[in-house]
Amino acid sequence: MQQKNSSFALALKILKTLIRWGVWTAIGLYLLIIILLHLSSVQHFVGAQVAGALEKKLGTKVKIERVDLGFLNHFIVDGLVINDQSGKQMAKASRIAAKIDILSLINGGKVRISSAQIFGLNALLYQTSPTDKPNFQFLIDSLKSRDTTRHTPLNLNLQSLIIRHSNVRYDLLSAPNTPNKLNLNHLNVTEISGHIDIDTLTDSRICTQIHSLSFNEKQGLNVQNLRFKLKANKQLATITQLFV
Repeated sequence: MQQKNSSFALALKILKTLIRWGVWTAIGLYLLIIILLHLSSVQHFVGAQVAGALEKKLGTKVKIERVDLGFLNHFIVDGLVINDQSGKQMAKASRIAAKIDILSLINGGKVRISSAQIFGLNALLYQTSPTDKPNFQFLIDSLKSRDTTRHTPLNLNLQSLIIRHSNVRYDLLSAPNTPNKLNLNHLNVTEISGHIDIDTLTDSRICTQIHSLSFNEKQGLNVQNLRFKLKANKQLATITQLFV
């Protein structure tokens, strides 16, 4: 009996040792990966790989200077450039960062972003005529499922979106210019800064709060610290707590 107890104790001790080694090995590998991902050469390599994957997905030229993968669910993309499908530069951002709730995505298919930041965005958007597709249509199409037999509903929650030092220009090329007059067919919006929460964004409704939004339009429109709440569905839209 004493020999059996000794054998059991020895087996238990070996098992505990193996578990301890396994845990420390996993921790060591994780720390090694984190250290490697903070090396400049690795970040540039990851950026090139991500850019290549996006090029295949979008069917156009994409450039990324580097990707910094932080702890667990946080990532930073620096030097993003996307061309439209005619080969012209469509969007450029100095930095995009986000923190994603992985568990919500895995368990319920809900994209929950606890925080996101966009810095130094410059977007050049245009449409040749009202009947032609805009140059950014391929981006919208890329988000659609290729499986036409089933529909995956959109379900997005973005707790905090920060935008700083961004510019967006849109032109309907067939429409005439109207100097010194606001023209929705030719918009040149600069110095966009904002803090936005998107509580709900689905196929059928949106609920968002603009904590602050500031921008300048080339023809003289100047908006500072615009704030409001928006709730909308396919039938109705309401704006409350509007402050200009």
